[in-house]
Amino acid sequence: MKPQLLGKSAGAIIIFLLVQISSYAQWTNISGVINKYVEVADIDYCNTALTLPVPAAYAGFGVGDKVLLIQMTGAKIDTSNSSMFGTILNYNNTGNFELCTIWAVDGATLYMEKKLARNYSCYPYGRVQLVRVPQYVNAKVTGTITPDPWNGYRGGVVAMIVSDTLKFQDSSVSINANVSGFRAGDVSMNAPAAFSELRYYLPSVSDRGGQKGEGVAHHDYFRSTARGHLANGGGGGNAQSSGGGGGGNYGVGGAGGNQYNGIGDLANGGYGGTSFPYSPTVNQVFLGGGGGGGHQANNIGTGGGSGGGIIMIRAGAFVGNGGYIRADGGTPFLAGGYRADGVGGGGGGGSILLDIDAYPSATHYHITAKGADGAHVAVPGGTQCYGPGGGGGGGVVWVRDIPSLQLTVSTRTAEFNGGVSGIVYAYPGTSCHLQPYGATDGAPGAIIEGVHIPEGTQPR
Repeated sequence: MKPQLLGKSAGAIIIFLLVQISSYAQWTNISGVINKYVEVADIDYCNTALTLPVPAAYAGFGVGDKVLLIQMTGAKIDTSNSSMFGTILNYNNTGNFELCTIWAVDGATLYMEKKLARNYSCYPYGRVQLVRVPQYVNAKVTGTITPDPWNGYRGGVVAMIVSDTLKFQDSSVSINANVSGFRAGDVSMNAPAAFSELRYYLPSVSDRGGQKGEGVAHHDYFRSTARGHLANGGGGGNAQSSGGGGGGNYGVGGAGGNQYNGIGDLANGGYGGTSFPYSPTVNQVFLGGGGGGGHQANNIGTGGGSGGGIIMIRAGAFVGNGGYIRADGGTPFLAGGYRADGVGGGGGGGSILLDIDAYPSATHYHITAKGADGAHVAVPGGTQCYGPGGGGGGGVVWVRDIPSLQLTVSTRTAEFNGGVSGIVYAYPGTSCHLQPYGATDGAPGAIIEGVHIPEGTQPR
């Protein structure tokens, strides 16, 4: 008996199914910088059009791309030279974000497929950027994924969409947005004869105050130094030799340490960066604030640490295999170790948004959005006291629901603590030895539920 041959239609169906099964089983290996970034100069809401400062093709954007539209800065703050300096009066759409799809391109103008769901404020002070978001079926992280660091116009964000499973190859790989957020404030110009400064802002070129860490408000040239915080950016240490404040995010940053005790133990260190009230109702997200720089009188002070970046993941499932998802703030850089001067505050923790359906029971992982520690002061054998840096405030881990993470399992962790303040190392018996000398810790962040990454639904 001859074997029966399948008809053309049946054979085609089997081939189609085999192709589908093969495609389903394939993994796309990913590492490095997977996103592209460009600033947005203007938005035409009537035509759902975004104007870029350069041609779209030059920036690497094209028809059919999935993109993230997000406003990074633009908040209005109190600018009085008082303790209220840096308090947010109006967010002006800062923190708004949504996913879009590019429908058409005309030079430097991009037309979106759907109407925008939210409002945004561009120049002169608002910084809005567009991030190209790669889409995968199954993605395997084989190295370290990082963003381009925030540069004042763009960067600082890792974003991806995985329709089925995002898997880490092993415990050596990570998605890492550490120190990619708002930038640190620099140390002051050197001023050995500037004492007991109490002002909350001073011009950019100043020898009486360290530079404020960057935050969601405009970095005004005439108000960019001294102890007032710049929204979630930590304030700079004031003369003489006080410490910078830590950056903030969900948790407020810690205060910088007091000025040099040889001219009077005065609490004029940088204020810690403000905290943000995250909630599914408001649905805004922010970079970690930069730590403020210290004041120097001996030419050996330090700047602060930069804040953590933003990570957004939409996936069907996540298999961690012991790897890390990180958006921690940065600790101020200390060359050498001897620091008889004011030093910088730690960067605020960043923001991690995990819009994920399932976390298979066999997987394990570690998620961190920690504020960084403030810098220490070291005066070996001396009896002088100088201002340490404040700790950075903790960031936010935002998920669908907390029970699905199974954080009671020892191999699954989420950390969002604030950074610890620096301390003074002086001659034993000195009043400030092993003490923070006025510096304070950053407040902890949080893990919260109800993450939602919006996307327009109305036809353009």
